[in-house]
Amino acid sequence: MQLTVKALQGRECSLQMSSAFQTIALGQTPRST
Repeated sequence: MQLTVKALQGRECSLQMSSAFQTIALGQTPRST
C-alpha cells in the first residue's frame, strides 16, 4: 500500500513540476492549484 501511495505522490510531484516548467517556459503566470 505504501509503495503505491509513494508512487502516486511522486507522479503528482513530477506532474506539478513539469507543468510549472511548462508555464515558466511559456512565460505565463503559474496557476495556484
